[in-house]
Amino acid sequence: MKQERALQTKASQANQNLTISTANSKAMQLILDDKLKMDLLEYQYDLTVDKALKGTSLVALKKQDKRELMKAVHITLQMLLATFRIKNKPETDFEIMQIVMMITDKYYYLRLDELLYCFRRVSEGAYGKVYGAIDNQTICGWIDKYDVEERTPHVTHRVISDHGKRKKEKDLSEASPEHMHKLYKKMQQQPQLPKPKKEDDAEYKAFKARYIVDKINQLKK
Repeated sequence: MKQERALQTKASQANQNLTISTANSKAMQLILDDKLKMDLLEYQYDLTVDKALKGTSLVALKKQDKRELMKAVHITLQMLLATFRIKNKPETDFEIMQIVMMITDKYYYLRLDELLYCFRRVSEGAYGKVYGAIDNQTICGWIDKYDVEERTPHVTHRVISDHGKRKKEKDLSEASPEHMHKLYKKMQQQPQLPKPKKEDDAEYKAFKARYIVDKINQLKK
């Protein structure tokens, strides 16, 4: 009798732990529940960058329950791969799990919601058509494009908006393209930086966004 009660207590604690970890992420709840697949699709197609950034980060979910996070990212990646009629793509659980581990390690700062949003954009062709094979480099390329072209500009704009009342920050946010381009070229003289790019290149936009965020953070100190 005591053993049965002990087992029931452990089971209850396990269920409680699962509830606690998934309660902080609606995306996690929807992904892990097979009965909520339609709700998950509706949730995914309603996401914007702003909404996705309000989700729980991969690193936070990983601290709560690593296996649970891995399973959620695994399912999310499978959903994306299923949309492509390409023979040469990761198919086995082992192949997909290798990519899952890479994503959770390299892009730990992203939200699970951002992966849902990014993968939806991929399926819509927002980051270009897919030719040949899909491998870990292809998938990293998609996430990098989301990071540079959508996430970084949005975060930068939000930071500037939050602190736009301060004159120095306002002046910085309104820096002329000529000034920023000269600064960028000057930065190119330092080692480990790429050659100068045109102002409409994604790499230059990312540089400008990160520069502004760094300057604002310095002003706040």
